[in-house]
Amino acid sequence: MEGRERILNSSSLKEELQTHTRRLVSERELLATVDEATMKRIYELEAELYANLATLQSISKSFEESHIDPATFKRLLKALMKASFKAKHELEKLGLDVKEFIRNHGFLEEFNLAVKNLDWNVEADSSIYEILLESPGRIAVKTSEVVSNFITLSDLVKIRASCEFISTFLNELFIALSKYPGFSSTHPICKRILEWQSKLKDLNPSDKLDEKTSLELDNAIQIWKSEFDSIIRKACL
Repeated sequence: MEGRERILNSSSLKEELQTHTRRLVSERELLATVDEATMKRIYELEAELYANLATLQSISKSFEESHIDPATFKRLLKALMKASFKAKHELEKLGLDVKEFIRNHGFLEEFNLAVKNLDWNVEADSSIYEILLESPGRIAVKTSEVVSNFITLSDLVKIRASCEFISTFLNELFIALSKYPGFSSTHPICKRILEWQSKLKDLNPSDKLDEKTSLELDNAIQIWKSEFDSIIRKACL
């Protein structure tokens, strides 16, 4: 509990919560409410985003036509993903609904291959951006810790450990994920972990989960791990 409270009270998490709760608006609405300097910065970021999408579209097409090799494409894709996520992240911090901006300007059609490779139609994009900014060594250590927590928790559920024991390791997984770059207690996976912790609180700590509940929890753990693995694979191309 102490570790969880420490995470929830951290200044970085408060900033993350503010970012997630900020209402994103259309370009027209945003530009009507900002000063000249902010407007200039918005236009600069939009230009950066356009250039990144255009370049990504070009290399994606070249790759599909076998004009560039997989290794080169992979390297260029990661660099452009990082730059694109950075511009998107900054624009959203300023209040712009980037996905609406892309739709309204016809980028979904003009840069269809680029948008497909960025895969911005998922909740994972902000996590991917944060992971891209971290050193590979730190990501490797943090990933190993989280994966180990997933495996241990799944094993405990399968052997029908006590509710108290399972709850303790659910909390360990929650803390590990909350500390992971790009994640926080507001991430969908973390929220679902907290929901299961809440369910277990209604049970006697020494009781064991019945077969049906054990199966449901283990299935949930496998889904969380699969979603986590998908984010890591995309960020660590």
